[in-house]
Amino acid sequence: MKVGIIGIGMVGNALREALKDAHDLELYDKYKKEYQDNPVERLSLCEAIFICVNTPMRISGEIDLSAINDSMELILKTADKDNPKVIIIKSSAVSGTTEDLAKKYDMPGIFDFVFNPEFLTARNAVDDFKNTDRIVLGTNSVAAFEIVKRIYLVAGFWCPIIKTDFKTAEMAKYISNAFLA
Repeated sequence: MKVGIIGIGMVGNALREALKDAHDLELYDKYKKEYQDNPVERLSLCEAIFICVNTPMRISGEIDLSAINDSMELILKTADKDNPKVIIIKSSAVSGTTEDLAKKYDMPGIFDFVFNPEFLTARNAVDDFKNTDRIVLGTNSVAAFEIVKRIYLVAGFWCPIIKTDFKTAEMAKYISNAFLA
């Protein structure tokens, strides 16, 4: 399957390493020169696109979602009813973010959304990803769930793949972080 990854930092790199032998990957990162060529053209070919961009905390304490929104604006340029896409958010996002994106970019038959939290440590991100004990997929689309599940199964992941709604998956990420802290 042709899979896109936007953001090749800690999370995007771990995802790339885990999927590279099983899928045809298209990579984009606006901060890394080697991943900047023709993003709209390359991402338009993808059936699924993972957004793995940084979501830092603002001085106010709010999460900065501008990189996710910028990624969606890029993906919007690839919108084509003949080539629908599943957008998988792996960036940390507060509860309600994925649902808001699904409403903002409500294009039936073109985009479906999934929130797929990561449970990684910075020191061992690739190994943590490859050896995860669970995959959580928050979505309201059975078809999107099956596509993302297939991405992981083809890549050799045999851990439980758990389907939830958007908000539960987003909360699972924050609860896990709080527990590990």
